[in-house]
Amino acid sequence: MPDIGLRESYNTLWIWDTIANSHWELIDAKGCYPNKRMSHAADILGCVLLVMGGFSTESRCVMDDFNLYDFYSETWLKVRMVTHKHR
Repeated sequence: MPDIGLRESYNTLWIWDTIANSHWELIDAKGCYPNKRMSHAADILGCVLLVMGGFSTESRCVMDDFNLYDFYSETWLKVRMVTHKHR
């Protein structure tokens, strides 16, 4: 397989300092860090950050997982996906 020239993937969490409005701060999170990724989707709902999917340049695969970060506890939360069959 030829090298497709992808950038590196990361699993670090950075937050913009909205009070000083001047710099990014690396968050020293607890919990189970999500796998490294790029080109993911993310949004904040209340005090929780939802990170979904993306692409892993390490394993060269599309990711279909969900990861939650709780800003109050400063912890990555493990999400277990359950599928239900329709009857």
